[in-house]
Amino acid sequence: MGWTARNLTDTFHLPPGIFAPSAYDFPDDRTRHVIYLGGTGGSDSTGALHELYCGTDDVWHEKDLMAESGGPHASSAPRAYLFVLEGTQHVLYLGTAGDGRLRELYQDDGWHANDLTADSGSQPARKVAQGFEYASGRAQVVVFQGIDRHVHVLTRKSRDDGDPSWVHKDLTSDHGGPVCARAPGGYSFSPGGTMHVDYLGDDGRLYEYTGTANLTWGEPVDIGAGLDGPGGFADDAYRGYGFAADGTRHVDVVDTAGDVWEYRYDGTWSVENLTGPLGAGPVLAGTSVSAYAFEATDAVPVPTQHVVYAGADHLIHELWRDPTGWHENPLTGAGQPPAASTPSAFVDHASSTQHMFYTSQANEVVELRWTDRPTLSETARPRHRLD
Repeated sequence: MGWTARNLTDTFHLPPGIFAPSAYDFPDDRTRHVIYLGGTGGSDSTGALHELYCGTDDVWHEKDLMAESGGPHASSAPRAYLFVLEGTQHVLYLGTAGDGRLRELYQDDGWHANDLTADSGSQPARKVAQGFEYASGRAQVVVFQGIDRHVHVLTRKSRDDGDPSWVHKDLTSDHGGPVCARAPGGYSFSPGGTMHVDYLGDDGRLYEYTGTANLTWGEPVDIGAGLDGPGGFADDAYRGYGFAADGTRHVDVVDTAGDVWEYRYDGTWSVENLTGPLGAGPVLAGTSVSAYAFEATDAVPVPTQHVVYAGADHLIHELWRDPTGWHENPLTGAGQPPAASTPSAFVDHASSTQHMFYTSQANEVVELRWTDRPTLSETARPRHRLD
């Protein structure tokens, strides 16, 4: 039991990758998916996006998404998500034309290509967008920073709810707030039936918009107002998630020194430095964190919170919180490929496992997996320790 590592590129003879992968679980199909930008084996991109997928047999397969969809080549790392209501998969990226058009690949009886900028009538983006499912609103949501540095949102209702067209909103123009200094991020919060978009304003403050099930939005809130938080923020390194176990929301950020901070909302906002008190090393420059909740299951009845990142030492580090507080655990060591990217992680609640993927310095895609069940080579180890 505990954490194990597997080099997917070496094991399954996969094309090399660069930048951060984007991973997600498909519960209805019992499959896992990783999307990544192909590389030449060095620092250059091939422009092709690849999908890795596997079922319960743990055998990974590879697909060239550009070859199947006919979509234009990519210049950015992908952002992927699942829309459970329709059983469709979605990948967002920027093309190589440098025109800021948001490109989408979606899987619905095969992979297809779409120009979201044209479909929604929105303006071009400065950076790749982030997408997520908002189950309470029965919609997909895509957030991005426009070339006007405003916060823009695209929403698309389920096709079972009427017109499935993309709808564009400029949150900055409609609801106020300073313009974006960095690209925004978003997440849904099931216990509250809400959705949230966080971004760094050009005044150096972190703001959050809140949306409701009728897809309307309120004014932005300065979530750090009156708090002794980070003195500055690294790029667009903030990630939000909900923790249903105690009904709280969380936004994790990286400061300019590489420390990880977490804003927590339980009716009021608070903030704490996660890495400093634990003596954990700084985040690798140019990368971010991946944060998620492991809600209780029959096999793992104690819910926990997790923040994972590539450290300046090129190891993958885990910050995890149980009822006793926050803990730190290095997940990789001398025997695993050195990390070069932000990890992408999710929980498979059906199997009570955690899955994390990163790109190595040698352009390999590596999977880390946590399970509460012993493996054939299991020996006595702490619960949060890499095998």
